[in-house]
Amino acid sequence: MEDKELRSRILSRRDSLSGEARAAAAAAVTQRLTALPQWQQAKTVMLFVSFRSEIDTRALIELAWTSGKQVVVPRCHPKDRRLEVHRIKSWADLESSNYGILEPPDNLATRVDPAALDFILIPGSVFDRTGNRMGYGAGYYDRFLLRCRVNAVRVALAYDFQMVEKLQPKPHDQTIDYLLTDLAFYSFFGVNGRERV
Repeated sequence: MEDKELRSRILSRRDSLSGEARAAAAAAVTQRLTALPQWQQAKTVMLFVSFRSEIDTRALIELAWTSGKQVVVPRCHPKDRRLEVHRIKSWADLESSNYGILEPPDNLATRVDPAALDFILIPGSVFDRTGNRMGYGAGYYDRFLLRCRVNAVRVALAYDFQMVEKLQPKPHDQTIDYLLTDLAFYSFFGVNGRERV
């Protein structure tokens, strides 16, 4: 199956979920993620503001604030398909921007160096059993991850049906360390070439 067809099929299924199913999944995934030692130890965390039918990250962002973590979220720059991250301290620090996603303003004073991140939360459409990830087609995160520290923890959130047996990654595609779903916890150390951090 072609990437576009697979992505479309999985996202269509995700879009069809009920509000109750989405809420239950968000609660389960948030609980799994906050139990990770890497999350508990992280001081600067990159989270994304969920959009459409993605696993809801609002509770996770609020938990990060209340636990004293520095929270940074991405802003897309479509002209050069670049991702930058900015520190946010409240929901008031966000605005509806590119693609209708809530993003921080492009303010140099709040921009954070990707090398400062301890923990990176990554969205995606499809994942496989060796830690490969299919995004939404623009490659923002694949390019961004090359600017981050090698030992920054990479975690993705998804519904379990977003997992397939095997994707066909491109040479530039970046892998993840953990996938947390509504049903399970997956670790990919030792199968994707990344060392345990």
